[in-house]
Amino acid sequence: MHFRSIENVLEEITQVMLDYGTRQFAIKDDTFTVKRSHVVEFCEEIIRRGLKFNWDCTTRVDRIDEKLLKLMIRGGCNVIKVGVETGSERILKATKKGITFEQVRNAARLFNKHNIFWSAYFMMGLPQETEEDILKTYEFMKEINPFYAGLGVYEAFRNTELFGLGVEMGLLYPEVEIDHFFKTRPKDYYFIDPRRRVVEIESDRFEELTDHMIRAFDKHNKAFSKMAKRGWIRKRAYLSDPGLLVGDLRKAVSWVIH
Repeated sequence: MHFRSIENVLEEITQVMLDYGTRQFAIKDDTFTVKRSHVVEFCEEIIRRGLKFNWDCTTRVDRIDEKLLKLMIRGGCNVIKVGVETGSERILKATKKGITFEQVRNAARLFNKHNIFWSAYFMMGLPQETEEDILKTYEFMKEINPFYAGLGVYEAFRNTELFGLGVEMGLLYPEVEIDHFFKTRPKDYYFIDPRRRVVEIESDRFEELTDHMIRAFDKHNKAFSKMAKRGWIRKRAYLSDPGLLVGDLRKAVSWVIH
């Protein structure tokens, strides 16, 4: 595993701040806190230098603790993104993500306690999923109450266990001809019938559930408290670029109208 030096990263951030006035940065590591000492050094150096910028990162619920979170917030972290995936114990085990619901709840309590904006990402439509599993995902999302809840419908990727399961269940082609690519959407590439994505739920009902879940997650995200928090975390960026504030306000109005 290779890490850029803290000196190198902060030099780049400082240069971008000077050249473009940027005050909000996104750290694109898949699991930013995987090496705790690296994160500690990063945050302590930001504080030592007196740098004033904000940043967001992605991590896992089993790779965060209160002491580290408090230091990250002091170092300018204002958004944390984590993958939760599901509210069903059965499906969580099937994904082999290596986390528990208790770890999710503990991380959620920490994030909410320290009032940091956090996003939780979920999925639905795994080959073996049932309607009960899908509804459990919504209930669990409401329980942990993230500031933003993302929802995606499962897409099949070859050479994964879930892909093999989909083939066994008669949902996926094990192989497809190249001309098939021009006849379907990329995310439906391997599905025998793009409307039939799970075994236990009829196609029409699955579409109804998908629409219900999207609307429910959307309603959660558009709650005034969530939208206000989303704006508050960007205040430093707004001060350096008032046009960004105007754009975000217009976007918020369009969300409410639609």
